[in-house]
Amino acid sequence: MRHFDELHPVVLGIYFMAVILPVMVAPDFKMAMAALATALAMEWFTHRKVPFRQFGTGIVIVAVMMICNGIFSHKGTTELFFINGRAVTLESLKYGAVTGIMMAAVIFWFDIFSGMMTSDKIMVIFGRMPRTALVISMILRLVPEYTARFSKVKEAQKANHGEEGESRNGILKISSAVFTWALEKSMQTADSIIRRNGEKCSMARKRKFKGRDVFVLLAVLSVQACYFAPDAFHFAVIMFLGMLPLIWEGKEYIKWQFYSSKKQNAYTTARQ
Repeated sequence: MRHFDELHPVVLGIYFMAVILPVMVAPDFKMAMAALATALAMEWFTHRKVPFRQFGTGIVIVAVMMICNGIFSHKGTTELFFINGRAVTLESLKYGAVTGIMMAAVIFWFDIFSGMMTSDKIMVIFGRMPRTALVISMILRLVPEYTARFSKVKEAQKANHGEEGESRNGILKISSAVFTWALEKSMQTADSIIRRNGEKCSMARKRKFKGRDVFVLLAVLSVQACYFAPDAFHFAVIMFLGMLPLIWEGKEYIKWQFYSSKKQNAYTTARQ
């Protein structure tokens, strides 16, 4: 997402909220499926490989939510079977599946959000509230940073101890090392903030709105107005918003190809 990343941080923040919030608050199957499908497409385009890991994670989340909702919620009229005298209904399984799809879609979109919205972009959005910006940026980078650290320690443990690093004791040692590193890092961060004496400073450079930022912002806000339309339009809204970064990247690619061919033709004509 080299070109879409260059949009103004405020536009990116509004875009992600426009995609994520409706899926979180509206238990609609079509909207959840559209958000999940576009999130997987974004993961595939970003990493240039089929997102098998995300796909498997989504299946696990949906299965767990179906089982939990079917066991603990017994609302519905279509009884499938009984567990300890309590009916497991088809409606409860369906609702659990929809909830699982919503949860998986939101998780994947927040993963994309954390990849695009770097610390300096968050500082631009919350420039007048540096402490809030610092807390939000630290929260967003918490899981990716700790996951990467866990992978590094695991590889080092496996190189030193072979297959023993995959055992339960090896996992506990890795977790202990990552936890110790996290404590040391938090102490260093706290000490740095104290030594700065709470002074308000920001290394984020100011960004100005450009024509493309206004265009994308108006497009997102205009499409959001369709949420007040009948439910049939909600699927199309999520699909368009979810595919907007891919459409933007495709536009930039076509533009680049056009300019490249034009430059090549001019160079060939000049040589002749």
